[in-house]
Amino acid sequence: LCEEARQHRLDFIESSTAPCLRPALCERSLQIAERSRSKSTQLENCRMDRPQTAPPSAGARAKPRTQAERDCTFAPKITSLARQREKRSLSELSLGDQRRRDERHRRRIEDFATKQARAHSFKPEVKSVKGVGSRLRILEEPDTYLERMARSKESMLKRCVADKDRILAQEEAESTFHPQVKPAPALVRQMAESHRALRELREKENLNSSKARARPAWQ
Repeated sequence: LCEEARQHRLDFIESSTAPCLRPALCERSLQIAERSRSKSTQLENCRMDRPQTAPPSAGARAKPRTQAERDCTFAPKITSLARQREKRSLSELSLGDQRRRDERHRRRIEDFATKQARAHSFKPEVKSVKGVGSRLRILEEPDTYLERMARSKESMLKRCVADKDRILAQEEAESTFHPQVKPAPALVRQMAESHRALRELREKENLNSSKARARPAWQ
């Protein structure tokens, strides 16, 4: 489903960003097209008016070309199959081709969607059960959503702390080593008491000397 949605999104982006394929013709091109259109109309009228005659021989003298015809140096190669086809107007060459391209693109998208649907035969069926609803309840209680999420997060943190304490207790229960703390020797205790008494005496002497050096109130 995700791949199908991604492909649909890519196809939509490609179709929306595709060029419109509508060329902008300059003034010179419009003049040439107008001359060609008028010339073809005149030839068609003359052909309908005059009787059928034999085609000119290959050795007949060619009609002198005009300046506009000499400017057009491109000579397209027309096959026999193309000669049998009907002529198309400018609208059919531009807008008609664009419509046909859009139609082919739409059919390709539909064919791809059909193939994807055939490849995935699974179709989920959602059943509604009485008394069972959404856990988030966004549609039913949208105002209390943040509060409910905060409570859910707090309960989850409490469960994590409880699980951590339980695991730590299990690890401590598996540990059989219990260290024994023995009291210090008598000599060490006497040295510590002497050092403590000496430090207290020095602190008292420093306090008395600071009071004696204090200035009297009248200064």
